[in-house]
Amino acid sequence: MAFNASGIRTASDGAWQGDNPLKHSLPLLMVQTIVVLFVSRTLALFLRPLRQPKVVAEIMYLKRQISGS
Repeated sequence: MAFNASGIRTASDGAWQGDNPLKHSLPLLMVQTIVVLFVSRTLALFLRPLRQPKVVAEIMYLKRQISGS
């Protein structure tokens, strides 16, 4: 049986019980994934008139995240 040695809980008790779900790893991962998809799809939408593929928008977003700007 596996256990969480790091002490970080993966799921929260819920926002209705007063627990902040973003302090846990699984809900935070879900929010970050949604933000990445939303931003890259929005960039792809704006780059469509320039006839750029979606991968260009993803690369632009990742380059910005890595550089810290």
